[in-house]
Amino acid sequence: MIRVAFFTFGCKVNQYETQAMREIVERAGFEVVDGGEADVFVINTCTVTGVSDRKARKLIRRLAREHPDALIVVTGCYAERAAEEIRGIEGVDLVLGNQEKREIASRIAEALGLPPPPPERDLWITRFDGQTRALVKVEDGCDSFCAYCIVPYVRGRVRSRPVEEVVEEVRRLAEAGYKEIVITGIHLGCYGKDWGGKPSLEDLLRAVAEVDGIGRIRLSSVEPMDVTPGLLKLMASDDRFAHHLHLPLQSGSDKVLKLMRRPYTGEEFERVVDMARSAMPDIGITTDIIVGFPGEGEEEFRESYEFVERIAFSRLHVFRFSPRKGTLAERMPNRVPDAVVKERSEAMIELGRRLMRRFAESLIGTVQRVLLEKKEEDGRLSGFTGNYVRVFVNAPESLAGEMVDVVIEGVEGENAVGRVIGCPKGQAACVS
Repeated sequence: MIRVAFFTFGCKVNQYETQAMREIVERAGFEVVDGGEADVFVINTCTVTGVSDRKARKLIRRLAREHPDALIVVTGCYAERAAEEIRGIEGVDLVLGNQEKREIASRIAEALGLPPPPPERDLWITRFDGQTRALVKVEDGCDSFCAYCIVPYVRGRVRSRPVEEVVEEVRRLAEAGYKEIVITGIHLGCYGKDWGGKPSLEDLLRAVAEVDGIGRIRLSSVEPMDVTPGLLKLMASDDRFAHHLHLPLQSGSDKVLKLMRRPYTGEEFERVVDMARSAMPDIGITTDIIVGFPGEGEEEFRESYEFVERIAFSRLHVFRFSPRKGTLAERMPNRVPDAVVKERSEAMIELGRRLMRRFAESLIGTVQRVLLEKKEEDGRLSGFTGNYVRVFVNAPESLAGEMVDVVIEGVEGENAVGRVIGCPKGQAACVS
């Protein structure tokens, strides 16, 4: 049997699509293996930053060197953006764009001289290998064209999945035992825009919430201008919705936001945060920050730093500006020197650590629902609260994949430490 191994870089949408490709090749009669020895290696790439590209090239070259007889297949956003560049890497056999991922099994079969499998209509999943949370992609593409972003060029325009199709997929995952579903997309808040806005993201989420067996529904990332009072009311009214929003800020400086072509000011962003916290006082609000964007001087960085500190995000993802060929920002003047970008990045990351710890400390003494996900090296289990704080507990490994109540007793670094109280149904003497 032909053995196929997958490697994934980048966002949750890419992770979902890798799972879909795993299932496609299995239906075609191939065996999916986790690394090691394989006959085919599939690398699903990201191209958001230059670092993403370099990591993909490094892995491709290593796999080609260590497995000279294997078929090397490269797909994903880097493959979409720079197919010829990737074809020029020694050892690469196939390069597939994002829209060709559903053809993964037939293209592998063709390259190996095997009979073609039945065609696949689209990408869909029945499980999420190696994860206790299942990602469900409901939308692809973006129409925004922010100055720094290559994504609209490699993902195309907004395209939404029908509500019925998403609900059926969630139902399959619930029946397979997944307790948490993460709703994801490239521009999630634009769900339904391609058919006029109805059904909307709110309508989709209401339908998903009707599926039996789901303990938690989480949104992966929502642009601030897409957060509506109706969405917040829905999240606050049903305790299965995680009290967590990832709102990409990118900069706390209005001047830089305008250069980035972001459609809001800092004041407008702050109003969204206030509205969310008013609806859900315990909400965790996480964000993305870009440092070193062209035109970000010392004053603009200070404004961004102080804005992040004032908003008191519960977690930061900090990115150093990376010019992407074909974007508006690539041609912008007033580049920030690399050494300065590095210094600002380190400062923002350290601020993020302090804010994470502060938010984790705010949970001490509260009882949180935690999806226990994995066993740590020290023997403890860890998982996330609804407001997206990692918690460590002493509990038997049989609880991995279960949603449990945990009283938060302290913090370690930026994470919380707690104690399981009570046992899930069917789990006897689970508290240790």
